[in-house]
Amino acid sequence: DSTLVTLHWLHVACDALGFKALMDSWVLMIQGREDEVLPLHGYDYDPLKELGKHATEKHLVADKRLTMAGTLQFGVRNGPDFTMRAKENRMVYIPRWFIEKKRNDILEELKASAGEGEEPFVTEGDVLVAWWTRLVVSHIPADSTRNVTAMSAYSLRKVLKQDLLPPNGLYVGNCIGFINQILPVRDVL
Repeated sequence: DSTLVTLHWLHVACDALGFKALMDSWVLMIQGREDEVLPLHGYDYDPLKELGKHATEKHLVADKRLTMAGTLQFGVRNGPDFTMRAKENRMVYIPRWFIEKKRNDILEELKASAGEGEEPFVTEGDVLVAWWTRLVVSHIPADSTRNVTAMSAYSLRKVLKQDLLPPNGLYVGNCIGFINQILPVRDVL
């Protein structure tokens, strides 16, 4: 006799690490280890409510923000794709050996150009974004000045743990950020 539980989780509710914390707590409860479950933080208040609202300097790409007219133009141009087309999901599997080789090649290249005492750091995510971005723009002429945006998602949990996220509990809300790089195609290639 067994029970099967299926959870459908909207990413707007929490990020993957928040969902993991929730699942870990649930498993502890099922195992009868309630005393090991950490208290949840953020369900009745948001410790990240003020994060990013009081900037002391202008954002580097503030002049590239969409105006209201640009937002409307984007909506008119892309609205039908969001509302009328059937959603398609695709998955690309990239072998671990490929990513590891690319990462090692990048690290060697960075070490050769690094200053004394500098230790280069590159994540697998960095490698994937760089490789995928090059692949996506490969049809555009190599000398093009057309701008493209490459976006990387990253977790803010480790960085904010000391300042904003309570260290003695679980935060199950979204705690991610994005690094946007706006580059001309010629610099990507």
